[in-house]
Amino acid sequence: MHSLVFCPEPGELLEFNQGTLLAALQQIGLISNTPSSASSGCATDFPAGDRFLDLIIFMGCSPAVQLEPGAQGSAHCYISLQQHPSPGQLYAGSQSRPARCGLCKAPIETSRLLGCIEKQRLPTCSQCQAELNWSDVTWNKTIGMARVALVINNIFPHEAVPADELISTIKNGSGINWRYFYI
Repeated sequence: MHSLVFCPEPGELLEFNQGTLLAALQQIGLISNTPSSASSGCATDFPAGDRFLDLIIFMGCSPAVQLEPGAQGSAHCYISLQQHPSPGQLYAGSQSRPARCGLCKAPIETSRLLGCIEKQRLPTCSQCQAELNWSDVTWNKTIGMARVALVINNIFPHEAVPADELISTIKNGSGINWRYFYI
């Protein structure tokens, strides 16, 4: 499933009131006021709100954006607030480019990062041999790692961009800086 993912910038503290963030997202109309269990069975899934199409700017002439599930359960846009145990979850897709070592800029293969998460180890650069903190990995616009993520599901990579109002609301609603990328 393709998605637009927001996560705290590397090095940001992850302690913020998620209820305050969700209330801010409801207030601007990104998410509806009622959590949905229809999307993935998770209580933190929300249907798109009434201003979703104002806050996510779609590129192209006339994009087909489905905001509600179809009769066949077809893919539709919905928003999830996801939490993961330390060190976090790697968000990557089939088109993701590798992350890079923050010291020597060598690529770090996705499979290597997944192995480090699974074994709860810090990644080591295969080129300079440095052991990296997760915040020392240079992420790009197609891969990221997060313990907390706001995921807008069923958005194709680079098909849409978040409006400045949405980026500002996420930052102000949480009190921390966030980045976004596509998977």
